[in-house]
Amino acid sequence: MDPRFWDQIPIRELGKVFDSYNNVQFVDTGYPRRHDYRSFISRTPARLRDILSPDDQSRSLCKRCRDVDFHRLFGNQQDFVFAWPMTLIHKQSQSCNFCRLLLDLLRSWQQGLHPKRDGYCVIIAYPSLSVQPLTAPDGAELEEVLTNRVWVKWQAAKLKKREPLYELSGGDRDLETIKHIGCADSAIQKLASQEPNAEQEILHGRLVKNTTDPQLLRSWIDICQSSHTDQCHVPSLLPERFGMRVIDVTRRCIVEAVPSTGYVALSYVWGQTQQLLLTEETKMRLENQDNALQDDDATIPQTIRDAILACELLGERYLWVDALCIQQDDKVSKDRQLQKMGLIYRCASFTIVAASGDSADAGLPGLRHSSRTIIQHTSELRGMKVCSTLPLFGNSVVDSKWNSRGWTCQEKHLSRRLLIFSSAQVFFRCKSGFFSEDTIMEGHDPIASMSRFEYSGRSGSDFQVTEHTSPILRYGKLLIDYTSRQLGFDNDAIVALSGVLETLSHAYTFFWGLPKERMLETLHWHSPSGDMKKRRAAFPSWSWAGWAHPVHSAFFPGAGWEVRYPPIIPITEFFRIGRNGQALPIDTDEILESIKFLEMPSGFYQARLFYELGPGRESREQLDEPYCTHVHMDWPMEPPPLTAEELKILTPLRTRLLRFYTWTFKIPVGREPDEVNGSMHNLWIGWLGTRVWLDKEWRRDQPEKLNFMAVAQTTIPDWGRTTVHFYLILVECRDGITYRVQIADKPVKREDLFVEFEPEWKLINWA
Repeated sequence: MDPRFWDQIPIRELGKVFDSYNNVQFVDTGYPRRHDYRSFISRTPARLRDILSPDDQSRSLCKRCRDVDFHRLFGNQQDFVFAWPMTLIHKQSQSCNFCRLLLDLLRSWQQGLHPKRDGYCVIIAYPSLSVQPLTAPDGAELEEVLTNRVWVKWQAAKLKKREPLYELSGGDRDLETIKHIGCADSAIQKLASQEPNAEQEILHGRLVKNTTDPQLLRSWIDICQSSHTDQCHVPSLLPERFGMRVIDVTRRCIVEAVPSTGYVALSYVWGQTQQLLLTEETKMRLENQDNALQDDDATIPQTIRDAILACELLGERYLWVDALCIQQDDKVSKDRQLQKMGLIYRCASFTIVAASGDSADAGLPGLRHSSRTIIQHTSELRGMKVCSTLPLFGNSVVDSKWNSRGWTCQEKHLSRRLLIFSSAQVFFRCKSGFFSEDTIMEGHDPIASMSRFEYSGRSGSDFQVTEHTSPILRYGKLLIDYTSRQLGFDNDAIVALSGVLETLSHAYTFFWGLPKERMLETLHWHSPSGDMKKRRAAFPSWSWAGWAHPVHSAFFPGAGWEVRYPPIIPITEFFRIGRNGQALPIDTDEILESIKFLEMPSGFYQARLFYELGPGRESREQLDEPYCTHVHMDWPMEPPPLTAEELKILTPLRTRLLRFYTWTFKIPVGREPDEVNGSMHNLWIGWLGTRVWLDKEWRRDQPEKLNFMAVAQTTIPDWGRTTVHFYLILVECRDGITYRVQIADKPVKREDLFVEFEPEWKLINWA
């Protein structure tokens, strides 16, 4: 085009041309979106000439999309959130690349989405991919590399902020952007060139084929093995082999594990599949017999056959699979190996995860031809090529059947490296990094290869609990994950977590799943669900294992810190029952060991709690006031032995009983809920200012006054003085045995409890 063309157009005609392009966003030029064209042209006619150049490719975008600076949207400087009506996107999708891409994405993820239905397409640009900053060899800090992903989701209502495009401040980022991304279905990212330079195009999108590339998967493992920190270090030898077997992938048979050889572990869901097992009957055929495990053997589940093939393609010789490496009909050997499950997964070179499907026949998608179908949308926006992501980690792994099963919890948390096969792509996750097929996150530079995907949504960094937190916090986080899962057999409630508990054995000894050293705290595990029908009768009601409920919060405030505030003080001491009915002390809580009981002239015991002000300090300092345990000298603390008649009645429950004296109360509990969550009602406890979550059917069948007890207390500042508060546990009593029901939401002032709620120092048999 003749550059003098613009100068020859009359000013009135030039104005018409400008009006037709008045949605061009002049972010880079500093001009506002709309301005007086006469003034604009008189100042810089060449600027308009550049913007309206045919090379701008604006003709492939609708009027609204031309208002968007896509290079800025996919940049790394700011967050953006905007919503467009679905009717408008559908209307413009025939001629606009971006609208067509949005519609394709929503149709892929929203089953039955009507293109003309009401609602909005919410678009969120957020720095979602990063390479962690590391220290260069010369000691200099390296700058973190960030890039935006554009997240897309459908919602019925319009965003609260009505502007079509707005930037989020730091405060809004947490409240708005994270909320939107957490439920986004898919995202759009820059697309790398066909021959990508991994160092220059790191964090760009990658087109994925229907069959996965074993060399790419192998590179992720090699990067971790050669470059990552001690968190990813795998012990080269098991301390003891306890008769461990593995599958020899080369010989295709089961062999005894060689101590000096590494192996790969498989984590998968058994489901209802009838599969080949190692038993006394099949042992002779499977052990040390070459080609005993053929690839075309239909009795071997598809997942196991694929795992064997994966090891071959990745250059690994030995594979551990529970169904074939543990003799299922040898109870002694099976129990011994189940107790060592944590060691097996921790010492594996990496763990193959079958996160697709709900049975052992689901296989590993992408490993064989025609085992998966990839749908990945691409487009070009003003010269920038973009592509859609494949199903996100949260959708395909966190929400998978595999991640909902009880046994896979410890397999996930204890494995140093996870090679995860989802239905659409393969992920790699270790203690230091994250890789995926649809994004370039690996490079030749060892510093760039220390990549980690920082998820903003529900998948979060707690997908695997770090070992660098305190044991009590790690224990609490693991319980939150584990108790939200399903078990095929209730009796597996503790054994399915035994590997994780074993890793905490350096700090704790466990009694029905609770650490004896922190018994006072962990007895107060909390769940908003109180469905009495979900009791596991084989376990005590005071343990989380006694309920098929998710644990939603971890014990007392401040658990795991050197200095706790408010401090937690026991009211009593717990005992277990010996074979002859005698009271045997449980290993005392670390707080109990810090309490000195002093005989006071008033006839009460008085407890003084001491604590260290910080690590490395040897001196101990007393808190501001002593705390009265409210126990009279004449009232017993140690329970008497069971009588012969009591022992006969309680023998079936003896190993599950805690026996102790403590304070009990009868308190009226409301029937009209203050809050409702399904069948659960949040009800007020008297006039004490606290509530309790109860199943509405259970509450309906109970009297007005319910039984509570307190085994712990704390101190809380109250207008210049310190008051003692009791932690209340709601219980029910049947045939002289006490069972846990629920705990109160907040501690209650001790003086209020002793006013009118029938306090009694009572002997408790807590089952």
